[in-house]
Amino acid sequence: MTKVTTNNQAPEAIRVVLPKKGRLKQDFAKILDTADLQAEQAGNRLDYGTLNDERGEVLPIEFLDQRATDAIDNLDLGIADMAIVGLDIYEEKRCEAALRGEELNTRIVTAFNASACGLFIAAPKALNIQNPNDLQGKRIATSYPNTLRKWLNDNNIDGVKIIARDGGIEDYVRLGVADMVCDVVDTGGTLKANGLIPSLKLFDSTAVLIQRKGQWSDAQAEAATQLQKRLVSADGIANKEGTSQPQTQVAVPALAL
Repeated sequence: MTKVTTNNQAPEAIRVVLPKKGRLKQDFAKILDTADLQAEQAGNRLDYGTLNDERGEVLPIEFLDQRATDAIDNLDLGIADMAIVGLDIYEEKRCEAALRGEELNTRIVTAFNASACGLFIAAPKALNIQNPNDLQGKRIATSYPNTLRKWLNDNNIDGVKIIARDGGIEDYVRLGVADMVCDVVDTGGTLKANGLIPSLKLFDSTAVLIQRKGQWSDAQAEAATQLQKRLVSADGIANKEGTSQPQTQVAVPALAL
């Protein structure tokens, strides 16, 4: 439940970005509820406020509700300290930077069980796509152009035309604009409705906790560690039935501040 508050944040408080909308917001709301962490908005129609611990163990934490791409950018700039995002979006931003010869000023510290899916290349069955070499000369519509480009480069595949689009990409195959798509797959229902089947998996995705690199005060480091432990514990409880378990666990480093 979200309340309204006007509490001011302490100077040492960390700033955490929470999912703004979609499946990730819904899934992570369950984790916050299980963790007894309540998001209290600073005012009506405001996308920020305080994350309060109903158990009284974790100090109040400032939160922002933002899209994943904005969250990653704000951590990269040092505006925020931690964020909950989908690994698929994080990888797209990381690959975008890598293709420029740069690195993000962020790291993944925890992978959750929530919002599990996979990034796949999906094609009509008639194309018989079985390995990366089968993609030579094909047109692929995707909302993840940088991730796809890096994956193709890593697999030494040339001659692929990437058609970057923001959503609704399955229809481009029907319209004859693309031969196949590269998109996140949950149940696969949308792909099946458009005559496509998941053919090649790029990676498994799930919700992840990311943090900015750089200097942290002792108080901030302690708050971040407490928050991480609470969320990991709650995730294990909230998703113990396995209804949204990733197919493989995402390997992430330990929390390093």
